[in-house]
Amino acid sequence: MLITFDNPKIKPLSKTPQDNKHKAPEKFPVPRASNGIQLNYCRNTFCENYGVPIKQPKLVNGKPARGLDDNYEFQSVNTNERKLDFKCKKCGSSSFFVNNRAFLTELNRVQSLYSLKIKACPNTGELPSHANEFTDGRRYHSITKKVNGKEREFQKLKPVCLNSTLNIFEHPELYQLNGRAKKKDMVNRNKVIFQRPRSRRNKELAAGFLNYNDFDS
Repeated sequence: MLITFDNPKIKPLSKTPQDNKHKAPEKFPVPRASNGIQLNYCRNTFCENYGVPIKQPKLVNGKPARGLDDNYEFQSVNTNERKLDFKCKKCGSSSFFVNNRAFLTELNRVQSLYSLKIKACPNTGELPSHANEFTDGRRYHSITKKVNGKEREFQKLKPVCLNSTLNIFEHPELYQLNGRAKKKDMVNRNKVIFQRPRSRRNKELAAGFLNYNDFDS
């Protein structure tokens, strides 16, 4: 869109103002550390540079200089695609550059696959989303109202439970393990109500969770 000004004192801007200014491109920057993780160092465990990360030298004015520090140097690899690795000057072993942020993202993803999800109250109030694996954290209860003289039943959203962030292992006093036992068989221990299973089969199923030797007969 072209805008003209009648006032000659008004001069158009040479560039569009931005909140976040563009940064000047760097000279082949060494992959930056991500949350304290820096994997770009010599991978020879017998070398003195093992675990010593690469540092890109800077000029007097603070701008990055060419090359690497005194411990490493660039090494080009002859492949179909242009690729640049680094070489340790002390032991002569070469290694490839690693994106630390990508490594940390993949590490968190793999750890989440095998992480133990401790049960807590499911009434979190959260909508189904990818973050909570599309589970619905909303809970409802039935209420009865009169509409046009007739009683009708509606579902009302429950408030978020305070126990939704407190798991059963760290706060067992907030939960109950209900079985088929009668009230006289219930044992009150630290405000946690356990019910003893009566049948032999139920005892075998609960053997891995309850230790009946801890309870007084």
